[in-house]
This record gives sequence, structure tokens and C-alpha cells, in this order.
Amino acid sequence: MKSNSLKAKIKNKEVTIGSWITLGHTSIAEIMAKAGFDWLVIDMEHSAITLHEAQELIKVIELSGIVPLVRVGNNDSTLIKRVMDAGAHGVIIPMVNCKEDAVKAVNAVKYPPAGQRGVGLARAQGYGLEFEKYRDWVNKESIVIVQVEHIEAVNNLENILGTQGVDGFIVGPYDLSASLGMPGEFDNPKVEKSLVKIMEISKDYNVISGFHVVQPNTEEVMEKIKEGYRFIGFSLDTLFLGKTCLSKMGAKEVPMNKQVCIIPFRREFLIKFNELSQIPLEKAESIDMLRALEHGYDVKMVSTNYKTYSVDTIDDLHRVENLMGNDSLIKEHKMSI
Repeated sequence: MKSNSLKAKIKNKEVTIGSWITLGHTSIAEIMAKAGFDWLVIDMEHSAITLHEAQELIKVIELSGIVPLVRVGNNDSTLIKRVMDAGAHGVIIPMVNCKEDAVKAVNAVKYPPAGQRGVGLARAQGYGLEFEKYRDWVNKESIVIVQVEHIEAVNNLENILGTQGVDGFIVGPYDLSASLGMPGEFDNPKVEKSLVKIMEISKDYNVISGFHVVQPNTEEVMEKIKEGYRFIGFSLDTLFLGKTCLSKMGAKEVPMNKQVCIIPFRREFLIKFNELSQIPLEKAESIDMLRALEHGYDVKMVSTNYKTYSVDTIDDLHRVENLMGNDSLIKEHKMSI
């Protein structure tokens, strides 16, 4: 086994950036491995990737000189053992909510005496030809990252991070906010308070702090690094692909500083807007708004950092600005929806 450069960077609390693979084709792994990521995670929790496909992806990633990790579907000792035998350099364990969960994860990765993993002679062990080398490597260089994605984990964080063999954690923002009853509401005070608590506690432990920035937004990546996160999951394959397709088809995203606004519309404006050249979705939206206005409803276009309604491209924004100019009805507000 090669020396795990990621392990050294984690120990030194250096910033590393990786991404998620949810599509089981090796070409995806090969393309992403050439993008400059420090590590790539094969997601077996929220994807249809099989164990065989995971092993093929691990091969491609490793042979490209990038560290392959696997996010297993659950904290299952057999599943963890099998992906490690397939050659993963480490695992990301979902829903680790207490010390017992963390201990179970470490035991599944490490051989005795550091853990309780059963011994096999698969790809990781050189198909039996390099077992001794792998045995020495796995207890020193393998990586165990726990996911903090539930308020229960936040409340038990000291015990989790104090577990021998845990190298770090990564915050799952969607599940964490969902556990508080507000999925996706990252600006909610309760969610923000939980994130602050996580970072405050983590400072007292020799572990790397991580965060999964789900949207392919480099500005948010930089924000998380400034906040102290060092193990950054940067989006995932499907979002990189989807966002690029949308962008290249003429749908550039609105700059962050213009993504929070409320724009009321008068009937005259909507009639003009409806006459402009629009993609089918825009056309349907403007017709619906015109109908709503005619029925006496208060019609607005709304755009926020997290969700976008109607005004979601540079072209849309310019159309709105050009048609309404300095109209006093345009007002910018901070808001949460």
C-alpha cells in the first residue's frame, strides 16, 4: 500500500478538498480524479452503486493518484470490512450519534489490537501476496471520518470525537437541519447555533473538522475554510454535471449579492415580460403570475441564496432591471423561505 498523504494532511490539519461520486461509471471517477481533488468519496448511502462498482471506482481513483474513500450506507461492520478489502483508504460513516457508534466504526476498519476487523485476502491485501504490508498499513494509515448529521450527535460530540481511531468528522448540513425539524433552513438560528457548537467543541480534540458544501459554490467553500473547516466535501458528480448543463444552455446563476430580493409586479410589467423570448419554464411562470394577478393575488418574484423562484438567471435579472428601471416597487430584503 502507498503511504496515505491524506492521513498526514489530516494530522497536520491542512485544508483538503474532495468530492462525492454517486454515479457508478468508472469514467466519472477518472474525470473527477483529474480535476485536482485531494480525495474522492464513493457514495454507497445515497446511490445505486454496488460493491463491485465501488471496487472498480476505487481502482480508478487510486491509480490516478487520488485517495479513494467510501461513504458506506450505514455503520455496518460487514459492509465496512468489504469496502476496505476492496481497497478503500478509509470510510465515512453516516449517522454516528454516540461514542458506541464511533467505536463500532473504528473496530470495523482496524485489525486487532486496534480494532476487531476480520482478516481477508482480497484486493487491498494484494490478493494474499501483500497481507503483512497491508496489516501494518491499515492500522496506521486508514482513515475513519464520522458524519455529524443529527442533533443527537451534536449533544454527544465530546464522546464521539474523543474515540481513539476517529480521524475527524464531516457535517451533513441537510440531515442536521432535518433533525431539528427544518430541513435545508441553514440560516435558522437553531441550525446556526448547532454549527457554532460543533466548531467550538471540536477545537478541544485532535481531529479534522469537515463540512459538505453540497452546491458547487466556490464562495461557500471559501467561507467554510474561513470558519475553520479543513476537510471540505465539495459538491458531487451529478450537481457538477447538472449545473454545467444548465449554465451552458444559457442559465448563468445570479451573483450571490443579488440573490436575495423581493420584486412585486404590476400587470403592465407582466404583460411585457410575457412577450419576451423565454424558455418554456419561464413562459409558464409568467403566464401563471399574470393569471394570479388578474385574480387579485399579490404577485412577486423571489430569489434567495438557497432557493430561486422566477428570477434565476443573469438574463432574467437584466430583463427585470431594464423593464422596471429604478421603479420604487423594487426593494431588496434579507429573508428566509
